[in-house]
Amino acid sequence: MVILAFILLALSGCKKLPDDDYLEPVRVSNPSAGAERPSLAVDSRGTAYLAWSQTDTWTDNLGRPMWNECIMLATKSQGGSWSEPAMLPIGDSASQSARYPSVAVDKNDVVHLAWQQVVHSGGPGYWAVLYTQRAPGDTWTTPDTITMYGHSTVPTLAVDLDAGRVHLYWKEAFSPFAGYTCYASKPGGGGWQDFRSVPFDTTMSPSGVEMRTDRLGSVHIVQNRWKHIYHEERRPAGQWKDPVQISHLFEGMGASRPSFSVKSDGGLRAVWTDSDTCYRGFAFRERTSDGTWLPVCGPYKLGWDLHLWGVTHVQADCVSDQEGRLHVIWPGIGVLGYGMLTGNTWSPPKVLAKCSAFGPCTMAAGPDGSIFYAWPSGAIFCVEFKP
Repeated sequence: MVILAFILLALSGCKKLPDDDYLEPVRVSNPSAGAERPSLAVDSRGTAYLAWSQTDTWTDNLGRPMWNECIMLATKSQGGSWSEPAMLPIGDSASQSARYPSVAVDKNDVVHLAWQQVVHSGGPGYWAVLYTQRAPGDTWTTPDTITMYGHSTVPTLAVDLDAGRVHLYWKEAFSPFAGYTCYASKPGGGGWQDFRSVPFDTTMSPSGVEMRTDRLGSVHIVQNRWKHIYHEERRPAGQWKDPVQISHLFEGMGASRPSFSVKSDGGLRAVWTDSDTCYRGFAFRERTSDGTWLPVCGPYKLGWDLHLWGVTHVQADCVSDQEGRLHVIWPGIGVLGYGMLTGNTWSPPKVLAKCSAFGPCTMAAGPDGSIFYAWPSGAIFCVEFKP
């Protein structure tokens, strides 16, 4: 009876926008290329940067299949249109193996980019993370090569809001279920330092990693480990706090695909895919500025019945805007769902666009309140809107 009451509440508050209010997705990548793993960032001028992995395939004159994996980048100035995609000028060594880009922008509008690729240094190739940056009006710097064990994959970047320090988190994977999670940082004008590695096994293999910084210089990492979501924090002085499980504490709940945002006061708000015997949707949890995690809140407690949106296994992404509102977007069957948290009040969910989206997706907010959301679906698509 309690669950039924929640469903009826959701039904009463659930409304769609008229057809003429649906957003029209923009295809940013070339239509003939295999594009995936988008990453978004927006600078202080409102310029958006969208990077992704792209695999070009063809057949040579002998009929042999050929391919090239590269990193592509498109930009969009505030009020403008998306540029033509450009392959990053990162040298011939990037050919055939560059993938999993992560892009970030600092307070000086310097664009930072990391990705994984096979590196050859006079011997057998090995997987490493490469990092480059570009200041406004300048060219890309010569990439740094970062690795600890020669199996470096899936990098994630973040930059300090004030100090300009770059933070890098990645995985050294000897197999899908054994390796290390690694961290390093780079101060402005300095070299890579503060290297740290922590082993993982089959029960703690990380995925769905997101990393953010707060105004005090702490680094926050939220990731999926096995069937749970964990939060890890590095304090400004370099101390690491023990990981905290923030998804449901009992076994039987399946939690994955986290996304989170940092509030201006240092608090955190996280969403992730969650399930119980009655619902398959996303959960929400908030950490206050004093470090206290509030109880987990499921979608039915918000008055949202995600089944109305064709959702059976949702990947929700979230971002905060300049006014502190939290925006959440999730793909359903042929639709993008959207909701907003203002203060402690959730808006009724609505359909943002009629389209299909497949993860991993990416989301960012501009200084003028614009929200960007990009996803792969054969090509890379993006919507932009102001709530």
